[in-house]
Amino acid sequence: VSAVSTGVRRPAVIAIGFVLAANPNQCPKVVKLLAESYNPHVRYGSAMAVGVACTGSASKEALELLAPMLADPVDYVRQGALLATSMVLMQCSDHREEGRAAEHRKHLQKVVADKHEDTMTKFGAIVATGLLDAGGRNVSISLLSKSSSRVMSSIVGVGVFTHFWFWHPLLLFVSLAFHPTCAVGLNADLAMPVWRLKSNAPPSAFAYPPPTSNEKKEAAHAAPTAVLSTSAKASKAAKSAKAAADSASAMEVDKAEEEKEKKAREAEKEAKAAVEAMLGTLKELNERGSVSASLAAELTRLAETGEGEDTTRALGAMAGAIEAAHARGDLATAARTAMRKHQPKASGEEPAEPPFSILENPARVLRTQERVISLLPNSRYTPVAKGRVSGIIMLTDQTPDAEQELLPASSLIATGESAPDEEEPSPPAPFEFTE
Repeated sequence: VSAVSTGVRRPAVIAIGFVLAANPNQCPKVVKLLAESYNPHVRYGSAMAVGVACTGSASKEALELLAPMLADPVDYVRQGALLATSMVLMQCSDHREEGRAAEHRKHLQKVVADKHEDTMTKFGAIVATGLLDAGGRNVSISLLSKSSSRVMSSIVGVGVFTHFWFWHPLLLFVSLAFHPTCAVGLNADLAMPVWRLKSNAPPSAFAYPPPTSNEKKEAAHAAPTAVLSTSAKASKAAKSAKAAADSASAMEVDKAEEEKEKKAREAEKEAKAAVEAMLGTLKELNERGSVSASLAAELTRLAETGEGEDTTRALGAMAGAIEAAHARGDLATAARTAMRKHQPKASGEEPAEPPFSILENPARVLRTQERVISLLPNSRYTPVAKGRVSGIIMLTDQTPDAEQELLPASSLIATGESAPDEEEPSPPAPFEFTE
């Protein structure tokens, strides 16, 4: 750190992040004084060290340390601060407008769109945006395994990534450190059975962030209302018209009844369309294994009993059965949402967000979500490694004599095979290259 050459000091400070990867909370304290160094290479190294050690943690101390460097007068220090902030905020579950992740995204968009910003800082903002959305927001950077042992391929990948300073294609090595944030349950035959987990948090707590939009919000300013001299005359005319209308209110009773019947017919029509749409979604979910055959038969029976005059009542019964299955853990939250979205708003208020969510195998499980994951009571499958709720989970069948319900095989064609009806493309025609 105290070497004369900046080419030695910078990677030496970055290496602190690798050393403290197992204790990310200590890294901001260790490099705090280095982040205030007069040497911009040391400041850059301290930013990257915090990003490497605190990746995916959304640490408040790390973000506070990086915040001043986002406005550093040196362009490559701002670049390192942008990259490190994105690494710390990878898969951050706080999607509020005033949250750190939302503010960082707005800052990245501002840097990229600023015509007067330095090229190195813009380059860092573009790469930082890619890190936030890496793997479709389904992966995170991790140097350690689930058992807290160091993963050499990840360490090498991040180490080479930090040397993109010399050659930009080295950025791609960061993909070696990407680890899927998922939970995949496998039985003894390495097949995926129908298995569900419970997340003791609302679905929105760990959902995907909302899509970004380039539309600018313009506040509507109400113009002052001008009161004209003719307003009094118009008011008197309106009162006289109202009096005449009250005298003829008896004639409008029949029209109100007709309007009521018309609305009832429209509601019945919407309910019928909603039931048909729910049955279509139910069929797709049943084919994918997201809905059991018994639950699909129950919902189909409820829909058939409402044919004719009681479609609205049948729709309510189906909604009640869906909520009951979700509360028991027999239906995943994603499947519940897919079916309930067809329910017309006219039939009642939108269903409130449940205080928990049911995840089906395989599921997206964030690192910060692991602490609220639990097994469903009376679950047929339990993890071999007690307490493991993410990654590849080997399961033990509590009722091995019963027939297993496996997820249907993927319809994708295996690698190396071709579809029977697909024609092989012809090779390109021979040609000669001349300068």
